[in-house]
Amino acid sequence: MNHFDIVLLYTFNRYHGYYLNIVKNLGKTHRVGLLVDPTKVKNRSKHEITDARYLEELQQFGAKIATESITCNILFVPVIHYYEENFPWLNTIVSSYKMILGYVVCSPMASHLEILKEKLPLHQLLVEDIKLLKSRLSTEKKDHLLDGIDVKGVSFVYTQYPVLRKIEMDYLIVFPTKMSFQKADQPIDAVQKKRFMRNINKLLSKISPEDTVYYKLHSVLDGGWPFAHSKMEAIEKNLPQFMIQSITNIINHLKLDDQSSQIAEIANTSEFVLMTRSCQNLSTLTKSHNYPVELFYPHVRKGVISGRSNSIWGALKANLPVYNCDDNVIGSGYGDYAHLKENYEHFGVDPCHGELSFDPFHFDKVQQKNNVDLIKYLKEMIGKNPS
Repeated sequence: MNHFDIVLLYTFNRYHGYYLNIVKNLGKTHRVGLLVDPTKVKNRSKHEITDARYLEELQQFGAKIATESITCNILFVPVIHYYEENFPWLNTIVSSYKMILGYVVCSPMASHLEILKEKLPLHQLLVEDIKLLKSRLSTEKKDHLLDGIDVKGVSFVYTQYPVLRKIEMDYLIVFPTKMSFQKADQPIDAVQKKRFMRNINKLLSKISPEDTVYYKLHSVLDGGWPFAHSKMEAIEKNLPQFMIQSITNIINHLKLDDQSSQIAEIANTSEFVLMTRSCQNLSTLTKSHNYPVELFYPHVRKGVISGRSNSIWGALKANLPVYNCDDNVIGSGYGDYAHLKENYEHFGVDPCHGELSFDPFHFDKVQQKNNVDLIKYLKEMIGKNPS
């Protein structure tokens, strides 16, 4: 039976960007195990290429995938969405442990913590943003979920212990989830997408041509979620610049996009193609382009360009100015899903309307004192719970 100092429960890479940071800094000196949850195969099917690469890197840093019954000192369990069927498998393969650490990232939900606490004896909860967690639990009237659990704030490990190499840029454009451009139970609004893209291009025109800018599509799929209409993009990318610019100018001047979603999608695609001529896809820089965006923040010098997205939180934690090119605000109906709405209220950045303007007071929203260094703390806990 294999024994590990620490075992990390793994579902799929989008939930565990920080695992690279943990394993790189523990893998050479400690026995680090990975439990790849077989019940999450469906989730990983959308990220097969990315997930395979990510797991390979974790193993190169020293982690070992557990395939049979194991014991461990510390079982590290992210507080994410689980189902009933997750736990029989977990209890079967982990025969004994000395301590279970739960880990909460920036976007917690009470239901996630509730089922985890019901099924596992959490000894401690490591939290990146205690203020947001307590706010969420209070809103959902679930404050009691923290009863009996030692809650400890931890540092933003991505910037303290960078992992990626040979990646540098001045600005990174981070495309948000499609939910930012739709109202509940309604299709994606092409007009909102087009306005977002137009703001991005307006902002890009104010950035020095000497600055390097890359864009990252939303990592919901291998290769990223296509923001432009693929067939239209294939046609427009071969058109000369003046022609594409003319298309967008005519549509905007006559406000034709307000009359037809198809015309709005043409305008969005035109704006997207114009953007690609001012910057490069992150995939041209690295094969790790579809990894969680927080891994790239240590390598961005001047700022992050995005919309209303949870990626804002990480950028602010990394002390990077955020230029929010989504004109919609809380209450507009767009992206106002319960948990996302509360996130925006906590760390949202005002729309920049295509201007290169950022108020540093936004940094204060996510800065928390007395958070411990995650890597040092894990080493300390392993030492306190020896084999």
